[in-house]
Amino acid sequence: PDIFLFKAMTWLAPGGLLLLGGLINPECLAAKLFGLDFRLLHPFHQVCPPPSAVRKVVRAMGFDEVSVWRPYFGTPYGSIRRFFYDSASMTLKLMKLHPGGPSPAFPGNTVTYLFRKTVLYQTIKVPERAASSLPC
Repeated sequence: PDIFLFKAMTWLAPGGLLLLGGLINPECLAAKLFGLDFRLLHPFHQVCPPPSAVRKVVRAMGFDEVSVWRPYFGTPYGSIRRFFYDSASMTLKLMKLHPGGPSPAFPGNTVTYLFRKTVLYQTIKVPERAASSLPC
C-alpha cells in the first residue's frame, strides 16, 4: 500500500481523486467480539491498519477525506433479513452463548474511502553549490 500511495501522489494532479476500497476494518464490532474467529482474518486477505491510521497516513501524504463508506447493505451479504440474523449471532456472542465458528458479515467489516489530493507534489532541485554547503 505504501508504494501505491507514493505513486498516487505523483500520478494525481491537485484535485484528483483517490478511491481506496474494501479495506478490512480490524476495529469493527465483529472483529472485537470474535477475535481470531473474525471472518476476514484469512491468509488470502490483507488486513489493513485501523481507519484512524489510514486517515492519518493518507492525510499526511497530502490528501483530504471526501467520503467514507462502510458497505454492507447492497452487498451479497447485506439484506435486511440477513442483518437481523447476523445481529442475533452478534448478540449471542456478546452474551457468551455463541456456538462457535466465524463471525457474521456485519456493517463496518470493511471500509471504503474517497480522498482528494490537495497539495502539489514535485521534486525540489537544489543547485549543486547550495547542496554542498548544506550540513550533513
